[in-house]
Amino acid sequence: NNFDISPLTGLITVASGLDFNTQSFYSLSISATDQGRPPKSSSVLVNISIIDINNHNPEFNQSLYTASITEGLALGSAVIQISASDIDSAGLRYQITVNKYVNDTALYSINDTTGLISTASDIDYELTPFTEILVSAIDSGYDLVRSKSVPVQISVKNINDEYPVFDQSEYYVDVIRLLTQNQFVLDINATDPDMIPDSLLTYNISYQSGIELYSIDNATGIVSTLIEIPENSPNSSYILITASDGSLVSMATVHISIIDEGN
Repeated sequence: NNFDISPLTGLITVASGLDFNTQSFYSLSISATDQGRPPKSSSVLVNISIIDINNHNPEFNQSLYTASITEGLALGSAVIQISASDIDSAGLRYQITVNKYVNDTALYSINDTTGLISTASDIDYELTPFTEILVSAIDSGYDLVRSKSVPVQISVKNINDEYPVFDQSEYYVDVIRLLTQNQFVLDINATDPDMIPDSLLTYNISYQSGIELYSIDNATGIVSTLIEIPENSPNSSYILITASDGSLVSMATVHISIIDEGN
């Protein structure tokens, strides 16, 4: 039913659509009959090969790919495998057509043969917690090159790789001599670039020059007098304050000048 033949001219024509991927070869038995009495006939076998054309786009096995990786991965680390197929059996190559760049450097690369996406730069959660790239599969058709694209969404998991940062590396404060116990001295503040809430930072006094005169609220960073400031206290002293996120610790220095009331 795929072919017709003219009974007068013997011209064979296509009767219905042909698809190389469904059937690539046909064998037809053609008979020719004369009008003699009795009629005589003869047959011949006609073999028809269908030439494939590039009439199908590549198809990915997913309409969207998602991956989750941890920041700090080594360059060349695998991220996700992309896969496409082509009914025309044309060889495919992969490429990233829309990438993410940091300092003019692409974050991700793809193996053009296998479709494996890997890291091509340092992955930092603080800079790129989420990225969407576009990957294309391109066939190797001769008459017409066809392609298909798919989005790939990559989420980056944060790790604790940043030290707490004080709003000042050194603090300077005046304290009145004979200031009584539990009086406010200074408010220390630090933040964590890893975006851990500030409330999770813990403050401590790691060192006090001279006798212990001060305490710090571990949660708020407020420095107060531990005892009344003695009259004979030295005119200057310092304390070392630490801020910890549970793993990493930073330090700041507080320089304290003892002054007489009214000065």
